[in-house]
Amino acid sequence: MKLLLCGRQVPDKYADYINVNSDCSKFHFHFQIDAGNNGTYEVYYDFSLKAAKSIVEPNMPIGDTATTIKAQIYDEVISYSFTSDTLKMRKSIFIDTSSDGIFSPAGKYELLFGKDKELKKNLLLLKALTSNSSQSFIFLKRIFLQNLRNKKNDEKETDSIYSLHKYILDRLVYYGNCELFIIETSNSGVLSLNVLPIAFRYKSGNHGAVGSLALHLNGPSEVPEDTFIMINDIIKKYEYGTYTNCTGTNYRHNGHGSDCVC
Repeated sequence: MKLLLCGRQVPDKYADYINVNSDCSKFHFHFQIDAGNNGTYEVYYDFSLKAAKSIVEPNMPIGDTATTIKAQIYDEVISYSFTSDTLKMRKSIFIDTSSDGIFSPAGKYELLFGKDKELKKNLLLLKALTSNSSQSFIFLKRIFLQNLRNKKNDEKETDSIYSLHKYILDRLVYYGNCELFIIETSNSGVLSLNVLPIAFRYKSGNHGAVGSLALHLNGPSEVPEDTFIMINDIIKKYEYGTYTNCTGTNYRHNGHGSDCVC
């Protein structure tokens, strides 16, 4: 899911995880987005993953035809409900890419993109290309998300219904890039080496950082000075209960220069 929300390609290895007796794997995710005084969204993201054959033929019959298996993402569906003090919307489909067109319902498409024929042609081409690129069509920056953002100075930006729907996509993209951390099973192997990978999200003023840091479990870890300043700030926030990283690990400073241990 993180790869899709970030607009990245899903590695072909995930095609091998599909049950041999199944044509595909179906995924369902439920998000709750709290927009403060503006209301609350219940958002549902569904998609299917299948193993698709990719055949590469040489332009002259002097070599073998290469066949590989790719992970293909298809039938993406976003549905939602919305509740605020002044507005209540029942659960309905926002974007459904399983249709032959760009996506349905047609009313939602026109709300987001209007009736531009050239843009519609580009989106249809993009949808065909992404079906073979192991990427999400909805969260691909080129054309789809980019054209939403290009409406910043358009009159539709003042339309509350348009803004309500655009907010869903913007928030999911931000969540995937800046707030969702994945600890893979491959990380468990480094525990036998007494090293713990820590994922974090840090923000101070107008600056921030997202990433991971490997810390020794049986001794201090030397880190660059700017990293130490950031970790030291995280420690202070831990002391006041204002910072939480995705692993729930606590930090303490051992008082030896720029070393930081957990």
